[in-house]
Amino acid sequence: MQKVINYLRGSVQLELTGAFPERFLNICAAENVPFWRVEQPDSHTLRVTLAVQDRGLAEQLAGRSMCQVREVGRRGMPAFLNRFRKRYALLAGLALSLLAACILSNFILMIDVTGNDRVPRAEILSELNRLGFGIGTYGPGVNERDLVNRALLELEDVGFLTINIKGIRAEVVVREAPEKPEIVDKNKPADVVAVRDGLVLEVGARVGKEMVKEGDAVLKGEVLISGLVPYEDGTGAVFASRQYRAEGEIWAITERTVRRSIPLKTSGKGARQKAQTRYALRVLNHRIKFYRNSSISCDNYDKISREYKLTLPGGLELPVSWIRTVISAYEPTEVTLTRESAERYLKDRLEGELKEAVAEGEVLSKSWETGEKDGILTVTMKASCNEQIGRTVELEDSE
Repeated sequence: MQKVINYLRGSVQLELTGAFPERFLNICAAENVPFWRVEQPDSHTLRVTLAVQDRGLAEQLAGRSMCQVREVGRRGMPAFLNRFRKRYALLAGLALSLLAACILSNFILMIDVTGNDRVPRAEILSELNRLGFGIGTYGPGVNERDLVNRALLELEDVGFLTINIKGIRAEVVVREAPEKPEIVDKNKPADVVAVRDGLVLEVGARVGKEMVKEGDAVLKGEVLISGLVPYEDGTGAVFASRQYRAEGEIWAITERTVRRSIPLKTSGKGARQKAQTRYALRVLNHRIKFYRNSSISCDNYDKISREYKLTLPGGLELPVSWIRTVISAYEPTEVTLTRESAERYLKDRLEGELKEAVAEGEVLSKSWETGEKDGILTVTMKASCNEQIGRTVELEDSE
């Protein structure tokens, strides 16, 4: 402990030269002046360490002992700080750094989210930020219970949420709510009806009575498998019936016609002017602009902003970021598409839509028609498909 005190107070090493330098030590002991680290290179030289505050008194005592005094060096905190006494900018920077560290220690600088699987981390942080909790939030001012209750009301897929604030770090622990299963009442009567016109290829009824057979032409909305099953006696007479929830698949050949259009002339971006670059500093959600005029003098422009966050080693993000915005003005111009490229684009789009619509089915054949009118190209696709056309409809919904 005494070593720490000596370091904080500072010490000075003196070299005394005389006929009897030991007298200096005797006088210091008599005057209650503490000293340590005594060295005697030879019989007429003595080195001793004292507190900086006893430096002046040591010179007086050296005179009484008929010795000459020379300062060898200084140690401790005062000596360390004395090196920077003329480096005012460094001292100011050090002071500001210490002040910033003290201030920032009360703000949230890092948020960890754990326990989420289906709910994206960005969605959770976005909702918390909307409620006033995010990077740069004053930690002691957070009402955790109120924040958690409000967040749970907005995050429907989150069943449990807690926030643990530890200094500059906040841990958001999430437990997702169980997925709500699709509730299907298996006891509720239903029919399987056609969602499209088609020519039946195959009927596979698992529950219910088949109302169509292979080779039948059916219309959209027609009952394919009925949930009303009659019971017949030996003569074929119906003596009773019962309602079921019909289930099954009906595959049929369907015809689809889809068309899409695109203008052959559209507006585009022509010659560009010299880009403007603007800079801003964001500190604790406060934006400091380094430009005067915020307005943009042109009507047609692209605006691209990039934010560079200040990150310490270890991944700790500070609530300080540098924002660079580039504004590039351009002259609008007319762009003309070739008929071939426009037709190819529309065909690719229609084929993608058809593949998604048919799903597990297959496309048997397709044909194309292309037409142009008033500068607009239209492509029509006619496709013959083999697909499943049955859909379960509860009886009260089919009436």
